Amino acid sequence: MRGKMYMCSQEDNFDYYDMILNFYKSSHYQDFSEKDIEIWKNQMVIFLMRHLEQTHEKTRIKNALILLLSLFENDPIDIYHNHGKTSKELSLKEKKQIVTILGQECA
Repeated sequence: MRGKMYMCSQEDNFDYYDMILNFYKSSHYQDFSEKDIEIWKNQMVIFLMRHLEQTHEKTRIKNALILLLSLFENDPIDIYHNHGKTSKELSLKEKKQIVTILGQECA
C-alpha cells in the first residue's frame, strides 16, 4: 500500500466532509486495497456515530454519513437501478400496455 491512509480519532478537528472527500480522492490515485478502504470506511462510520451522540451538529453528521455511504458503497442506488428497459427500448405495444395500467391505477 502506497501513500498515507488517514484514520480518524476522537481528537480530530477536521471537517467531516473534507475527511471523506480527501480519502475518496486519494483512494482513487493510490494503491489502497479494497480491504483497506473497507476498514477505513467502517472506522469512519464508528467515528461519526460516536460524534452523533456527543454533538448538536446532528444534521451535519447525518449528511456526512450519507456522503460516506454514497461514495464507498458498491450497491446500486436503488433495487430497480439495473432492472427493466428504458422507454426507448419498449415496443409500441408495451408502451400502450403501460399507459393502460397506469390509467387504471389512477382511476
